[in-house]
Amino acid sequence: MVGLYGDRLKKNIIASQIKKLKIKCLKTLLNIMEKNIIKQSTLINGVKEFLKWCKEKEISMAVCTNKQEHLAIDLLKKIGIYDYFEYVAGSDTFDYCKPDPRHITSIIEIIGGDIKKSLMFGDSETDANAAKSASVPVILLENGYTEKNSNEIYHNHLIKDFIGVEKIVSTYLKD
Repeated sequence: MVGLYGDRLKKNIIASQIKKLKIKCLKTLLNIMEKNIIKQSTLINGVKEFLKWCKEKEISMAVCTNKQEHLAIDLLKKIGIYDYFEYVAGSDTFDYCKPDPRHITSIIEIIGGDIKKSLMFGDSETDANAAKSASVPVILLENGYTEKNSNEIYHNHLIKDFIGVEKIVSTYLKD
């Protein structure tokens, strides 16, 4: 009886220590990310011009990312494009995140958008799957955060950069 209780106690202590270690590692990783978020982040060709075009056309825009919300906002501010977006939702904004389509549909609802007139720009299979499940067309950026080739990922349009992407978006603006 004592041996069985002792084994359970050891397992509970070990599990508790592992949980504490995981939390400490996560906090350390997030701290590193916060301090270095801008170091390897650059704007893709044509992004700033595209964002300005959208602003001029009064196209509502939001960010849907699996980064934590505060990290996403910090990055957008540091690269100088935060003010182009009406809303930023991270992995911790709601009780769900991509690939759950509600991550996208909730943002569209919050900014007063119409799902039938919405587009998702993405760079991964996670983005594409979330958009597909939400019935939102996907403009996929080549060579994104994925191990798969772009032709293996669902998309309606494939782009290398944002130069000339206004032509694609314009086709969705028509009533």
